Amino acid sequence: NELIKQEKALRMQQLEELISQQKQENQRLKEETLRNRIETENKVFAEKIATAQQTKEEKVEIKTLLAETKLLSRKEALEQKEVIRKQQEETRRKVEQLKIARLHMAQDDYERRLREEMEAKTAKEKEIEQLAALEMELIDRLRTKQIEQQKAFQQLEAVLTLGSSSPGKGSPIKASTAKPVLAEPEEEDVARAFSVYDREGTGEIATEDISGLMRDLNVPLNAAQLSQAIAQLDASSTGKVSFG
Repeated sequence: NELIKQEKALRMQQLEELISQQKQENQRLKEETLRNRIETENKVFAEKIATAQQTKEEKVEIKTLLAETKLLSRKEALEQKEVIRKQQEETRRKVEQLKIARLHMAQDDYERRLREEMEAKTAKEKEIEQLAALEMELIDRLRTKQIEQQKAFQQLEAVLTLGSSSPGKGSPIKASTAKPVLAEPEEEDVARAFSVYDREGTGEIATEDISGLMRDLNVPLNAAQLSQAIAQLDASSTGKVSFG
């Protein structure tokens, strides 16, 4: 029995020791758990503080950013307003320049048209003066032509008179035996007959056509009369006779 008691006492002692160790272990675990919880709480608290600080800083940063953005927007708005104002001023300046340019163009156009009208008037006056001078020249030429025609007709009339009043070849000059005097052709008849031989319309015929011309005018000439007529009509011996 003593041995059993001893063994029982030993077991009890071991059990107490085991319980004591277990208590110590439990206490250690409890302390460690508490320490871990405290550390975790401290860590969470520190994180909360850090988060709060970060949030505060972010709020400050956001506020600053908003203020800067607002200032930037206001600056951009002012700059845009300044740009718009400059654009408006530039537009007004261009409009004014365009108006001035149009006024200058209108003035230049008016001066050009006025100059052209003056030049046209001057040219017209010169043309009128030239036409007046040409008219006077034509009048002078016409007068000269009329004088030449009159002179030529007088010469031709003298020839016609010669042919119509002279006795025939070989006939004695007696009043009782003289041929009757032929009527002198009119100027229109002479001009018409002359134009037949004036094929080129130069107002001249060859001296060899005078005989045919006189025959057409019913004023035939003998050789002596023809020579006399050519000498009168072609005094310069050009081989041409003019009429008008």
